[in-house]
Amino acid sequence: SARGVFGGRNLRKELSFVPIRVAVSVLLRELVAIGVKIDAARGLPVIHANFVGYDEQAHRRGPQSRFAHWGLRGIDKTIARIWKSARQSQYRDYDVWIYSDHGQQATRSYPVEQGESIHTAVHRVLTANLDGPNEMVLRKDTNAADEIYGNLESQNIHLLGSRGLSSWFRRITGPRSNERLVDTEVAAMGPLGFIYVDLEIDPAVHASIAQQLVSDARVPMVLRACENSESGGIQARVWTDDGEFLLPQDKIAVLGEDHPFLDDACDDLIALCHHPYVGSWVISGWRPGKPSISFRIENGAHAGPGEAETHAFALLPGDTPLADLHGNYLRFANLRSAALSLLGEPDSTEEIGPGPFRQERPRFAIAATKSGQERGRRRLRLMTYNIHGCVGMDGKLSVERTARVIAQYQPDVVALQELDVREETHQANLIAEELAMQIHFHPLKQIEQGRFGNAILTHFPLHFVKAEQLLPPVSLRQKIGGAPFNEPRGALWAQLEVDGLTVNIITTHLGLTAKERRAQADILLSDEWLTGPECREPVIVCGDFNAVATQPVYKRMTEVLNDVQTQLQGHVPMRTFAGRYPTVRIDHVFVDSQTAVIKVDVPRTSLTKVASDHLPLIVDLDLSAVAG
Repeated sequence: SARGVFGGRNLRKELSFVPIRVAVSVLLRELVAIGVKIDAARGLPVIHANFVGYDEQAHRRGPQSRFAHWGLRGIDKTIARIWKSARQSQYRDYDVWIYSDHGQQATRSYPVEQGESIHTAVHRVLTANLDGPNEMVLRKDTNAADEIYGNLESQNIHLLGSRGLSSWFRRITGPRSNERLVDTEVAAMGPLGFIYVDLEIDPAVHASIAQQLVSDARVPMVLRACENSESGGIQARVWTDDGEFLLPQDKIAVLGEDHPFLDDACDDLIALCHHPYVGSWVISGWRPGKPSISFRIENGAHAGPGEAETHAFALLPGDTPLADLHGNYLRFANLRSAALSLLGEPDSTEEIGPGPFRQERPRFAIAATKSGQERGRRRLRLMTYNIHGCVGMDGKLSVERTARVIAQYQPDVVALQELDVREETHQANLIAEELAMQIHFHPLKQIEQGRFGNAILTHFPLHFVKAEQLLPPVSLRQKIGGAPFNEPRGALWAQLEVDGLTVNIITTHLGLTAKERRAQADILLSDEWLTGPECREPVIVCGDFNAVATQPVYKRMTEVLNDVQTQLQGHVPMRTFAGRYPTVRIDHVFVDSQTAVIKVDVPRTSLTKVASDHLPLIVDLDLSAVAG
């Protein structure tokens, strides 16, 4: 307030604005945030929050003012709290979408600039053109066309919104003999307005009024619907101080060649003019290359076709299913379609109760046309991922979240370790269904009411070769003994058909003790597996080896195959364990010498860091040099 007073603003208005600022920017924001947290704890399928603090302050002081940006800081902190609450929900894996539905245009005020309200200016122009100076209020539903409803003074009262006061004023002043009644309204709450006249008007008079609104009332732009008699399409006629134009033909002259959304803004203006409730004329306070005007007293506004007010932003998860994009930008129809796609069918029902809510699982199908074929002939994207039984670092079990991590990176083949398969939740099949992939699952040990093991998923033709526990010789098993961490470990071998080439994929999960791992590696490198006649190039071995690059098992593997993280020039090997703060690299992908490495990635996003205690390792391979 003090800054506003020193800036020449009215002291009384600045002081009265203090409680409004506190209510909108603080109190309302906190109430909305509390409501969102409660709804997230309940697990509601969709939660929407609207924070209007910046918008209201930008109206008051302008979109670039420090006052408006102060409101943004509070909103940012509130969104951070909401994001944490969404992650803590026990019933749903929430997405947090952050978006604005418009930008703010810096404006000048029409009443300040012209010394009169837009209602008065429009009234003056209409009075000069509709059959005489005082013939202004004729109700369409009246039975007597010559019934007197008011004169110029009462019309001004009527425009203020008080029909009762207008009626009382007419009884005091009495009618005038030369008055007919035409019902008029002006709805203008920003840089866009609509003029309603309940009277059939000749087209030539329409054009004359529009021209006078520009020249006499100083309205920057006036629009009116018209039809294209030749093509049968819809058009809009536009009047500015540069002349008369026709949309869409003259869209550059009307909107400017530098308008960022020229075609869409043009189409929207035409559609607006043809809306059944738009009135007789549309008035706009925006013109390209000139200061924007708002028809109310404010320093920032939106709803018009200006460059700033048609800009917005959206911060969305990387796998948001966006379709039918308009060039390189979104429209709100895209966001709506994406939300419905994630939620399932619009008419789907959900059972709400005290426990977890039942819902249709989102579909994260990985189509073949979006992966190997688009990457080129004999290109393969592989992911190896220890999913920790789909239990994340937050302690939450979510098969859907695991499937989503996989789907985000569109792999052609996925090697999974630590799958938990129980009667009620067969994680292997559920993930395969979510991704629309084929699967081979190899159980390694029996757990309470279920099994635990590894799997290979792909959309390519898949042929199972073999799967078995990696059991060392009996003498070595006796020597290893019953170490507390010893548990069954195994390997799964399958073959993919990639563009006519047979690719051998072996995934494994080695033990926790050094003796175990050495014995298991010896089996993998025997003629029953990697060095046997059946295992011809190309060969890919991947999984959780529980061994870093300095340990013997890793060195044994690199004597036969290449580590992808050391083959890519300029690539610094990336750590994969443990989740939020990875400190070691124990998940590996090894390939033969003819398989080229194109790209390696270990994504560290808010989702991957919480979905498992391991991060996924993703590698793009080029198999074109392999004979076959």
